[in-house]
Amino acid sequence: MEDSAEDAGPVLVHRRRHLRFPHKRVDQTEDSKGLSQNDRSVLDHPWFRSFDHLCLQLRQFCLMFLTAVLPLSLSVISMICLLLFFRSVLDHPWFRSFDHLCLQLRQFCLMFLTAVLPLSLSVISMICLLLFFRSVLDHPWFRSFDHLCLQLRQFCLMFLTAVLPLSLSVISMIWYNGGGGGPATGTAEYKLPEARVASKVEQLPEDELYATENYVSLHQDADVYSQENLESLLVVDRRHNLSYEEFIAVYDGKRPVILTDVVPDWAASRWSRDFFLENYANDSAVVKTVDGNGSSISSAATRLADFAAKSSRGEPGRWMYLEDELFIPTRPELRADLGEVEVLGEDFFQLFPKEVQPWDALLLWGSPCSRSPLHIDPYNWTGINAVIAGRKKWKLFPPGQDQRFYITPDQRCGFPLDCIKYNSPVDAFSPNYTRYPEFQEAEFAEVDQVAGELLVIPTGWFHQAYNMEETIAVSRQVMNTNSYREVTEEIIKAGNVQRAELPPNFNQLSPRLQVQTLVDMLPGEILEKGRLLTQAVLGQINGLL
Repeated sequence: MEDSAEDAGPVLVHRRRHLRFPHKRVDQTEDSKGLSQNDRSVLDHPWFRSFDHLCLQLRQFCLMFLTAVLPLSLSVISMICLLLFFRSVLDHPWFRSFDHLCLQLRQFCLMFLTAVLPLSLSVISMICLLLFFRSVLDHPWFRSFDHLCLQLRQFCLMFLTAVLPLSLSVISMIWYNGGGGGPATGTAEYKLPEARVASKVEQLPEDELYATENYVSLHQDADVYSQENLESLLVVDRRHNLSYEEFIAVYDGKRPVILTDVVPDWAASRWSRDFFLENYANDSAVVKTVDGNGSSISSAATRLADFAAKSSRGEPGRWMYLEDELFIPTRPELRADLGEVEVLGEDFFQLFPKEVQPWDALLLWGSPCSRSPLHIDPYNWTGINAVIAGRKKWKLFPPGQDQRFYITPDQRCGFPLDCIKYNSPVDAFSPNYTRYPEFQEAEFAEVDQVAGELLVIPTGWFHQAYNMEETIAVSRQVMNTNSYREVTEEIIKAGNVQRAELPPNFNQLSPRLQVQTLVDMLPGEILEKGRLLTQAVLGQINGLL
């Protein structure tokens, strides 16, 4: 029994020692024990080890947070910031001027720079940091110095998982917008729209450039009218189901196009001669009568019933043309019959005060052989013409040929918000080459337009319409993405706003802000003049109704 007690004693002592110092071996000698105790670091003290089981989960949680949650959060934030930044950058005029070349590239770059790149950097950093810190944090060196380098480790983790990925995102953004992608303000190779003029125009003094009556041709892109693509400009496409993106990239501000699927959806497609006689026979409209191929022109308010009695009897030397810009707008039921042309995008004319806002629906009803003058629309806007009944023939002249049209100088529109008028005395459908020999050299596109079709005429294109039979049509206008610069320039050039008073950053503003800034600068006397004129005209119309 004594032997058993003696045997049990060491075992009991060994167990107590095992509980206190689990890292020691039972067979250690006294010398080795003393050496181990002398070399033992502070971190091997039982007090520190007693907290290991409490800190392990906390360390794992911190590791997961710093290597996963934080980088992902920073990635999402950077994605949002980059998305907002690049949406403004990609709306810059430099990008818009190259829409037809890089529409898909812009979308890819936007997605890559604002989503794929930051997310990829975050995922890569998460994986690398997870693998690295899982091995490093389990190393004895880290465990023995936890109490000394806890703050340092947290700082390193924060730097590697937050500062570094964010810095890489910022560097990539700067590289794309600056050194890698070209500065947003334009380089020697890429110019902003205000410098989009042919080289011979860039040599002109600024005042001379803006004062010239040939502004329209000078303002256009030189490459648009090169011989290589002139042939394509002289072909007018007919399009069905045209998307906004393709319209902006291929047609808007560049070449005319006929849309075949817009007018049939309008309630106005039911309009006809009988429709107007049944509902508005006694109402008056402005009718122009032309005798002798333009030698005698008279305009007068005429009852629709009286006009319709003669409207089918036009001939080459004599015709009648009803042109009234207030007939539709002053009759809400007719205006409601006209649908919107969504493919044209936003109309910045809606930002104008009502006193100077152009009327948005001109009723055109012409006898056979009637025609418009050869002209560019007021303010050089984007024009649209919808044929409701009948047939038109168009001659459309690409910009850059002003010297061939014998434009009468110093013409004014006469609107309260004044503009320069670009009308030619030449009749493109019956030209007098003896009097206007240069017109023989003019290049033009010729196209027929039938009922149910809508023609979009870009800014800068001279055009003339010829009614092949009795025709009812509606003409409208829009100031959109690719015509707002031309319209604002015409308003400034007519003296409504002084160029020197524009803000220094005017050309760097978004299209909408440029238009709004210009509108806010309109003098009060112009608005008052527009208000009085509108009031007087509407009063006369109400007196006739």
